[in-house]
Amino acid sequence: MLAGGAPGIVAAIIAGLVLLIVGAVGTLWPRRTVSGDVLEVELPWSIKVKSNVMAIGIMLVGGGLIVGAGWTASRATPTFPVSGTITLDDGRPAYGISIGFIPPQHHADTQTDGRFSTELPKLTDDSGSYQAVVYYRDRDRLRAEIAKVDIDRHWNGRVEHRFGRQ
Repeated sequence: MLAGGAPGIVAAIIAGLVLLIVGAVGTLWPRRTVSGDVLEVELPWSIKVKSNVMAIGIMLVGGGLIVGAGWTASRATPTFPVSGTITLDDGRPAYGISIGFIPPQHHADTQTDGRFSTELPKLTDDSGSYQAVVYYRDRDRLRAEIAKVDIDRHWNGRVEHRFGRQ
């Protein structure tokens, strides 16, 4: 999976293809624009193409969308799913407990049944594994504990943590 951008990349490619087709149709049937502009392009081997400026512009935008989507897809970081359950000391699941992941910049919150799910980027070096900081506000104090993220050989992550048990 790609981190958070696959639907946007697909949409950009589809939009780019549509614009290329619309521009090609406009190139095949050149019409004068409102201002009367018609662009004549001379290609190698003495091939001349007449088109309105708008059709060329539409094709350039479509091509730019496709190139940009391809570049973005090539730079995307693969991710893996992480899910789990967080419970309080007495075993009750708790709503709104926050889970921050180390290395940082990734976060999830539990639902009403204490479960959560998110995606994390796959580690590219041998720096170890992920850990989770599980925290919530208990009346007037902040409670935080470190939890282990278990990752199986198929890159599925699990966090099962109960406050008070390390």
